[in-house]
Amino acid sequence: MDNGDIKVLVVDDDEINRDCAETNLDRFIGYSNYASADDGISGLEYLAKNPDVAVIFLDRMMDKLDGVPMLLKMNENPAYKDIVVIFQTGDVGKEEKQECIDAGAMYLLQKPYGDTEQGLIINAAVPIIRAKRRMKEKIQSFSGSGSTSFTFKTFEDAIDVAANLATHFPDPLAVYEAIYELLLNSVEHGNLGLGYYTKMSKLKQGKYIAEISARLVSGDNNNKFATAEIEKNDQSVKLTIKDMGKGFTFNDFKEFGTESLREPNGRGIHKARKVFDKVEYINGGNEVVCTLG
Repeated sequence: MDNGDIKVLVVDDDEINRDCAETNLDRFIGYSNYASADDGISGLEYLAKNPDVAVIFLDRMMDKLDGVPMLLKMNENPAYKDIVVIFQTGDVGKEEKQECIDAGAMYLLQKPYGDTEQGLIINAAVPIIRAKRRMKEKIQSFSGSGSTSFTFKTFEDAIDVAANLATHFPDPLAVYEAIYELLLNSVEHGNLGLGYYTKMSKLKQGKYIAEISARLVSGDNNNKFATAEIEKNDQSVKLTIKDMGKGFTFNDFKEFGTESLREPNGRGIHKARKVFDKVEYINGGNEVVCTLG
């Protein structure tokens, strides 16, 4: 697929690091729409003129303005809300990595890294970016179908369903991404039985999409579906998602933390917990109830 729709910004005060990141993107990973900035201040200046940036590779430590303060400044501007920030840093401790998470980052590359590591992270993020664009367009162009109950089987189905579900919440654009990721979980982890570590392995091998496609038509998976239902009252909105899988030991689920920053997957539940007041797995883990209000 042509990746010209994904604009990438590399922010690093080391010229060699910028050149390496750009070479990786263009020559080895397949992203030719990129630019660079030599510190956090010039990075913010570039964003002000180019708010359509989709991904930022952001150095944590720079001379004029470090990466975390730059991201905190970005958080003040709603126009930058959907930008995926991938921190770049040396071998730092847990406290420094937690600072990146607290600022809103979801990914981290540890220097020195090559095109394989850089490609893995951006290629894991880009499908979500494209899905978010489509959902956002749907939400902004219509007020939803009015339905409160849906069934779905595939990732493609999940885009439409997530957009419709989001319109039942006070701020649809605040919840649609988390809803979409929970729907994906119900398909891949629930109905298709793709475990956390198997997914990680397939992503690292570049075989994730092929694995999902194969599982969708394997055995009785073709007959499996998931459901999503909205319940509303004057005080709250409740979303319930059910799949036909075997469930999982949700109490043992690996929380998103500093050790997860370098992995390509494992962010869906974390995103849901950031936007909903309550996220609860019941019935053995194949049913999740999310409440706002």
